[in-house]
Amino acid sequence: MSVAATSAFALALAVAAAMPGPATIALSARALAGGPAAALPLGLGLVLGDLAWCALSITGAGAMLARFPALAFALRWIGALWLGVIAWRLWRATAPTAPSAPAGDRRGLRAGLAIATANPKTMLFYLALLPAWLDAGAGARSFALAALVIVPVYGGVLAAWAVAAASTRRAFAVPPDPRRLQRISGIAVALAAVLVAIG
Repeated sequence: MSVAATSAFALALAVAAAMPGPATIALSARALAGGPAAALPLGLGLVLGDLAWCALSITGAGAMLARFPALAFALRWIGALWLGVIAWRLWRATAPTAPSAPAGDRRGLRAGLAIATANPKTMLFYLALLPAWLDAGAGARSFALAALVIVPVYGGVLAAWAVAAASTRRAFAVPPDPRRLQRISGIAVALAAVLVAIG
């Protein structure tokens, strides 16, 4: 767990997080629809999902998923279906959900968790890189060290995506139609579901 190894892991995480994918698409859509505050619950769910994969990798449970592909396949499709339900609700809603509403917060948090836990690329990232960087035998100490890297690096990249999307929203010459933006969010979450499903 040298400084060089930690820096390499942080860089790999930042690059992987910055690449467009289900997480960045869904997060950007939420920020576009309601500003950075609307994307916060989804971003929190994404970070918590990554921490969950980190914990699974350290405890060896992640290796079990790698050993039993059917289980990983089922998890991926459950997550994709859940995202599909969220996308459908966003599309059919008659009024935009207030970003600060507890129901909206819970829905965003669950969507972020679903994207992170069902995304095979997230699973493979942690299964492949963590064992080379951390001592799995250290248990809680290894998880704490990983969390100290994951939360600021991944959270920072997600925040940058949200701010960039919100800047696009502010660049509209006229105030955007909330209903239209909510439908855009629904389409983006549906696209995230498809990307998760096809792995």
